[in-house]
Amino acid sequence: MGASDRSALEQGLASLSREALIAFGLGCCERLYPNYVAFKRETGWGEPDVLRKGLDLAWGVLEGFESSHDSVSSARQEVRRAEPETEDFDTILVSPALDAAAAVGLILKFIAEGGVGTIVEIASLCTDTVDMFVQDQDGLAPNDPKLEERILNHRLMQRELQRQHDDLLALRSFSGLPTEVAKLRESWRNPQKSNIDQSGPRLTLLVMLGRFGQIVLGASAVLASCRSRPSRWATGGSRRTAGARRRCGWRTRRSRWPARRW
Repeated sequence: MGASDRSALEQGLASLSREALIAFGLGCCERLYPNYVAFKRETGWGEPDVLRKGLDLAWGVLEGFESSHDSVSSARQEVRRAEPETEDFDTILVSPALDAAAAVGLILKFIAEGGVGTIVEIASLCTDTVDMFVQDQDGLAPNDPKLEERILNHRLMQRELQRQHDDLLALRSFSGLPTEVAKLRESWRNPQKSNIDQSGPRLTLLVMLGRFGQIVLGASAVLASCRSRPSRWATGGSRRTAGARRRCGWRTRRSRWPARRW
């Protein structure tokens, strides 16, 4: 995010109420959260539940349940410990994961201390995430004279900037009524995709259930085939028959299940 864009965003946010600022910050954080989930899924490292706890604390504040200073401070410390060290991981997702954790820490900081600049920082993390991801994914050269232009015109960056613009306009009339908060929470919390199109926990669960259903249906079909032709499985015989008998055993399929990471 350029200096002029940052200044314009700060001016727009300055006119919003505290509740609207929390809502704007939460919208940004929720778009980043699936990146942390994807990082955890790929590397096995991370604490998505810690970030989720911090976000839900912020949602609770938006709903009118003020949290104590100690609880907010404790949540911030937990989130800080969940931040990955970028030097320790060789994956394109480590920087987006770090940005996601930092954003959650910042929304908790805003709840404790206020300051429009903190919300601007969260919004900047959203565009920074897209910026780094586009450079890495598309293999853009750092010395490309049109680097900034290419990133700015990328569909992910345009989508993120448009989303921030739309949220800013929509929240100008946000009053914090329970019905408004409930609507935002329903549409923004745990999105299926992040701002760089990484799968969130909701979509991951749906995919997992879909694959599980395919396995169950496949196993049922094989078992039905076994029952319909009992004479072929009774005494073994050919390699084909032995292989088919192994496919009738649930243990063979289940043994591969723990190796999958969702």
